[in-house]
Amino acid sequence: MRKYWIPEGDWPIGTGYEHAHRLLQSWGLAPGTQEDYDLLVLPGGADIGKRPQRDEVELRALEHANGNGKKIFGICRGMQLMLYSEGMPIIDHIPDVSVLIEHRTLTGDWTGQSGWHKTALGLLVNSRHHQGFSGWPADWEILDYTEDGIVETIYRKNRYGVQWHPEHPEMINTYALEWLKQDLKKRDMI
Repeated sequence: MRKYWIPEGDWPIGTGYEHAHRLLQSWGLAPGTQEDYDLLVLPGGADIGKRPQRDEVELRALEHANGNGKKIFGICRGMQLMLYSEGMPIIDHIPDVSVLIEHRTLTGDWTGQSGWHKTALGLLVNSRHHQGFSGWPADWEILDYTEDGIVETIYRKNRYGVQWHPEHPEMINTYALEWLKQDLKKRDMI
């Protein structure tokens, strides 16, 4: 059985860890440790730069995983951290560039952070972010995005990131979550 590891520390994350553990275990993975994991999981949470200790811990874990051929799955902040670590410029606050990017919810409004979005693949996803990327490293494949060009799902061998939150309870039994699970299996991530 494959094992996953989520780096944890002395920073608040609400129910994010609990939900991430539930999701990963529902996919048949077992909790591992820093010494015996197959899949590094970087969950959502505070923006990059808001919790320097967390940034440092997760960037070290990411570097270790990259250097040791481990698989990496990033959720929201986790995906952002993966791209940020590769030198991609992050859009710090999407509304600041709203002339170019109008990241709107399905109701057509912009709340500044959160909403349900329909993606190019037709998935209904629960994005909760105000940071994002409209570009990506050349060796990464964009699997899904919103109509305004915000990357929602990205892949490179052994690296997989989603901007949305598959671990949150509202995603249970959705087409988007089933699609994600099958795509992760197809790419031998889980």
